[in-house]
Order: sequence, then structure tokens, then C-alpha cells
Amino acid sequence: MQNSQHGNLKNNPKYPKRYKTEEFTLFEGDVRLYRVNASGDVWQFSTWISEEKKYFRKSLRTKDRELAQERARELFYEIQGKIRIGEKLFDITIREVVDQFLEEQKKRVRVGDTGGGKIGITEGRFSTIRTQLNRHLVPFLGEKTKLQDIDGNQFRNSYTQWRKRRKGCVWMTRKFAEWASQHGPITKIRPPDGCGKKWSRRFR
Repeated sequence: MQNSQHGNLKNNPKYPKRYKTEEFTLFEGDVRLYRVNASGDVWQFSTWISEEKKYFRKSLRTKDRELAQERARELFYEIQGKIRIGEKLFDITIREVVDQFLEEQKKRVRVGDTGGGKIGITEGRFSTIRTQLNRHLVPFLGEKTKLQDIDGNQFRNSYTQWRKRRKGCVWMTRKFAEWASQHGPITKIRPPDGCGKKWSRRFR
């Protein structure tokens, strides 16, 4: 098997192996500041986000140690503030936010109750919401699509062609839109042609 035009990247001096050249911690080890050879003398920030089980990393965009510490503290406090109010620090996919939304709706189900006019939703209503989101919304947007990448107008711009291949209408409930908006900029979404008033009434 031949190497690319750049040769073996591991041994190519144009692509040097990354390694830390300097490192220290703040907040009793919760925050790590370091430099790597690939970024020159610019300080990098790293902290573990237990709620999302990922490391949050960011360049502090300075070569000055004291300024890096100041920015690191400000960033750490900002991160802790977002965590306290339940704000996500990493991009979330349509699949993830739909699953979380359905989990919340499942808690609202009145088990064994089929009547209307009461708090919560019936098992039948939950089943319908789950089917509409999984059968129409997720396939249309793509389950791996990041919430921040959604264009509100794409429901009108590209939905018509999509609908020719599948029957049904993409239902996005008001509650789902409100839920999703807590995780990313999923605002100003215009309903696809053909849904009419049902778009705003369905599954309130």
C-alpha cells in the first residue's frame, strides 16, 4: 500500500508528533493549562466535564503565563455557570435531543388513563409523538446533524423533494422546539408547505 503524496505522516517533519512542553494546574487540579509543540508557546486550557463525560479544551490565545491563568479562571467560572443552569457545552445531535425529549415526555404519561383534560399525556399520545419524531423529523434532518447546523428555512427549501420519497409530514411539536432550544439555536423554524395549521396545533 503506497503512502500519500505527503508520505508517512507519522514520520513526516511537516506533521510533528504532538507533545506537551509545559504544564500546570489550577483549582486543585480541575483545570489544566499546558503548551504543546504544535501550538508554539500559546497556552491551552483543559477541564473534565463529568456531566457530559468529555474533556473541554480551548486555546487561551496568549503566550503570557499570568494572562493565561486569568483567562483560565474566567473560562472555568463561565463553564461552571453553564453547568449549573443545565446548558450543554458540546454540540448535541438531533438523535440525542429527540431521545432526551422523548424521555421527558415518557415521564408525563398517565399510565392506564385514556381520558383528556388532565395533567400529562396518555400512552397513545406519547406513542404518536414518538412515531412522528422518529419516522419523520429524525430521518429528514439526519440523526447525526448537529443542532447548531439546522437552518430554519430548510423545512421549506428541501422538504418538498424529501416528501416525494416518503409519505407524511414532519411534525415538530411546540414542546420539542422549546426543549431543543435549550440545547442549541433551533429557532425561527418555518413549517413545511402542506402542514398548514396542524404544525402549531399538533401535540401541544
